[in-house]
Amino acid sequence: MKETLELNILVLLMLIVAGMAGSAQAGAKPNIVLIYADDFGWNGTSAQMHPDRADSKSDYYETPNIERLAEGGMRFSRGYSPGPNCSPSRHALLSGMGPAKNRKCDIGVGRGPTEHVKWLAARNSPDPLAEVVTFPGLLRDHAGYATAHFGKWHLPDDPGVVGYDEHDGSRGNAGGGGDKDPKYIFEVTGSGIAFMKKQVKAGKPFYLQLSHFATHLPIQYRNATLAKYQKMDKGSRHTNPEYAAMTADLDVGVGMILDEIDRLGIAGNTYVVYTADNGALRGENDISTSNDPLNFGKPQVWEGGIRVPFIVRGPGVKANSWCHYPVVGYDLYPTFCQWAGIPSRVPDCVEGGSLVATLASGGKANIKRKNPFLVFHFPNYVLGGGKGARPQSAIMTGDMKLMKVYEWDRPKLFDLSNDIGERNDIWEKMPERARQMHATLEEYLQEVDAPMPKYNPDWDMTPEEWTAWSKTQKQENPRPKKAARKAQKKSNK
Repeated sequence: MKETLELNILVLLMLIVAGMAGSAQAGAKPNIVLIYADDFGWNGTSAQMHPDRADSKSDYYETPNIERLAEGGMRFSRGYSPGPNCSPSRHALLSGMGPAKNRKCDIGVGRGPTEHVKWLAARNSPDPLAEVVTFPGLLRDHAGYATAHFGKWHLPDDPGVVGYDEHDGSRGNAGGGGDKDPKYIFEVTGSGIAFMKKQVKAGKPFYLQLSHFATHLPIQYRNATLAKYQKMDKGSRHTNPEYAAMTADLDVGVGMILDEIDRLGIAGNTYVVYTADNGALRGENDISTSNDPLNFGKPQVWEGGIRVPFIVRGPGVKANSWCHYPVVGYDLYPTFCQWAGIPSRVPDCVEGGSLVATLASGGKANIKRKNPFLVFHFPNYVLGGGKGARPQSAIMTGDMKLMKVYEWDRPKLFDLSNDIGERNDIWEKMPERARQMHATLEEYLQEVDAPMPKYNPDWDMTPEEWTAWSKTQKQENPRPKKAARKAQKKSNK
């Protein structure tokens, strides 16, 4: 009881200090910058993500600017993306709801077999973002913020429809601009810098989101950066010089933003958040990267697919601090609204919890959400290769995580506190706890009307057999080329 009282007092004092720091510039509302990386692994930087785990950083990649950001703020050792691939996480970030609740669990309407296999892929039916109350809209319309989005969008609605004053359109995955501007890192960064300069000159608070195309495949880099890594000793986990170069070039873009914030004199009143839309694609033939010690990678809800770097720097955030409570991407929605002074505008449907008290307490206060658990839901397929995935869901309560792959006879239970790699199933040791978590997962998915895979009593193929069969179907009935499809659409109008 005494310890709880002392913690509450500490949180209150820290919140007061944070409020004073955030008002340092003549009572100005704080600026917010979100740097959102693509397919970026938990250990994909040289900034260690857990103080006691050397394997929570890369043994080859160098990211001095992300290190600088981390050392100036708080690192969350258990940072999570809302989903294991891009579009669902980006939708969740804007809506404040997890993929299961907002019914956006995959790219488009969803991928995978809808015939022959044992479990048929779900189909997504999310509300259009234009009909969702998004945080950029709230910041712009109710807190007086200028808002901007530059880079990867990968959602059907135009960024301007959901609350961004400035943007560069509805852009999907992009290969990049070659040696001079790999993955368009410097184009995206330059747009962000110009936006910040404009708002500082106008004396207006701003929200800036830089959604980088790196480190999504295909790999692209500056030749000079690659030459550096080709001369360096490789690590035991990370060995690909091309991927290392792409990561390093992304880090340069991060550094340019941090430097400009310093030049503009707004560092004391600007929050900077670095995280990612999902974990890295598991290495295959040295094309991608290693997520070890985490299991699997994009697009799976194992730790390798959803655990990502999560760093926050800004007013009232203690430098070089840590938090070990789980944080998820859609927690940023209420956090940003609270920083902007409009917490009452957060809709009841939002599942995320504000990080303000956690940041102000030096990571000691847990994040309060409506649900005492986190759910990750991918009811679709991505078949073949190192990124193969089948319909699966997971629920996490504290350190316990239950994994359900729908093709299995039963789920598996893992204790992440001593099994971060999810190798040791403890269902038989804790059957009651496992069954209770499974029941909670099923109740939640039913309550939010999540898209679900369906059991097929007439199944006659394994996923591997379906993949081979589908290839023959494509060969016998090839899709018309893109130009021909466009011409056909035009003639149909």
